Amino acid sequence: TRQGDVVVDTDENPGNAKIDKIPTLRPAFAKDGTITAANSSSISDGASALLITSEQEAKQRGLKVLAEIKAYTTNSQ
Repeated sequence: TRQGDVVVDTDENPGNAKIDKIPTLRPAFAKDGTITAANSSSISDGASALLITSEQEAKQRGLKVLAEIKAYTTNSQ
């Protein structure tokens, strides 16, 4: 950011799930539907687009490197 680096080290949602309740959740939109509170997006979810390339490719195409991915992780409940 313009104010300096931002470190995102915690997701706000995974800790809120109660695994034992998932099988008991009713469909949200239709009686025989498949969307429940457990598999739908949270209100804090967003969308974005990202172009990931090597530094060499960016240089060849005259693109300015805006960020560097230092680490990543995935999570599924």
